[in-house]
Amino acid sequence: MRQARPADEDCLRRLAGRAERVAMRYSPESLGAYLTGEPFLLAEQAGQLQGFLSFLLRLPPQAALWAAGLANEVPVSTWLDRSLPPCVEHLRFLGATALSYTGSAHWLADPLQERGFRLISHIVAYEK
Repeated sequence: MRQARPADEDCLRRLAGRAERVAMRYSPESLGAYLTGEPFLLAEQAGQLQGFLSFLLRLPPQAALWAAGLANEVPVSTWLDRSLPPCVEHLRFLGATALSYTGSAHWLADPLQERGFRLISHIVAYEK
């Protein structure tokens, strides 16, 4: 895991464009603005981007998982088991004492619950 840099933007855009598992609370066009201002951590293996986790720390001590993306060939459980602990440790170092995720990506929400996240509420704005 490492902090993203502005030079990573093109690689991140490619992953976000081709991956089936991407959850972002902002538009891909504004991705560059988040690479240096907030914790934005990349998971790499053998020089290849495997996934990313972006966090928002504007209301410390609360941190929010703001974006996540994962390469199609990487199992979610393996990625979270390897990526989440160093991310949590990094957030603690920055002063966060709580971490939340708000979103509807089941590929992410369900495995996060398996790793200790609690479902607080389920909001349905529109359902067909």
